[in-house]
Amino acid sequence: MTYTLITRDAQTIYGWSAELVTPSRTNLAELSQQKQALLDEYQTELTDGLMAVNSNQDGQQHYLVGQARVTKRPSTFTLPAGQYAQFDLAFTDRINLDQLIGRSYGELAQVTDLQIAGNFNLEAFVNQHQVQFFVPVHMLQ
Repeated sequence: MTYTLITRDAQTIYGWSAELVTPSRTNLAELSQQKQALLDEYQTELTDGLMAVNSNQDGQQHYLVGQARVTKRPSTFTLPAGQYAQFDLAFTDRINLDQLIGRSYGELAQVTDLQIAGNFNLEAFVNQHQVQFFVPVHMLQ
C-alpha cells in the first residue's frame, strides 16, 4: 500500500453526522455496519462528490456523510489546509474498506519522519469500490 504526500486547501464538508457507538474490540464489524447504514441512508441525497469524515469530537467518534458543494445540510466539518497522506483504496465492501484504512494508519505509523496530525480523516468516494483516503500529517524536523 503506497501513499502520496499532498497539500490540501481548507475544505468544508456539509452533510449529516452521527455519533458512532464504539463496539468491543472483538467486533469491529459493528462500526463498519454503522458507517454503511449512514451512507445508505443519505446516498440518494448525495448523487455526486460523496465524502465522509471520521472524527473524534470530545471523546466520541463521529461519522459525517456529505459533499463540499451543497451547503444546506444540518452538520459541517472543516478540514484544515495542510499536508495529507493520500491513499487510493480499492475495496469490496465497508468492512474491507475499514480494514484498508487500518492498514493505512499502520503504514504511516512506521514512517519515522512523519507524524499523524489530527483526530480525523476524509474518505472521498470515487465510485462504489474506490475511495481516496486522506490523513492529516506533519513532517518531523
